Amino acid sequence: MGMVVPSFTWVIQLAATAALMMVEQRQVYWGELARACLLGSVALLPAAMLNLCLPQSLLWISAANVLASVTLMGATLYRRTTRQGIAPAWPISWVVTICFNMGLFVWASRQWW
Repeated sequence: MGMVVPSFTWVIQLAATAALMMVEQRQVYWGELARACLLGSVALLPAAMLNLCLPQSLLWISAANVLASVTLMGATLYRRTTRQGIAPAWPISWVVTICFNMGLFVWASRQWW
């Protein structure tokens, strides 16, 4: 279930940019998006390792780590893409999409909390 949020966010972003962005900018944006997501994935590792080492996972640590990861990805994507002439609306749309998807995920998984 945890792959639904990033996968859906990628599908939305790739489809929107394929439909609305020029090829040259789209290639740059996709590359920067991939780099930002790789960085965000690495940023998730501390909480993952902590949860593996503890007898019971601490939900608040995982939630804080995910929020920090998304913040890092959004800031990185914004900084790198706007420097390359890509409209700020694109990285902002990524942040809005992933936040919306995370909200849906939290709502759908509320029985786990």
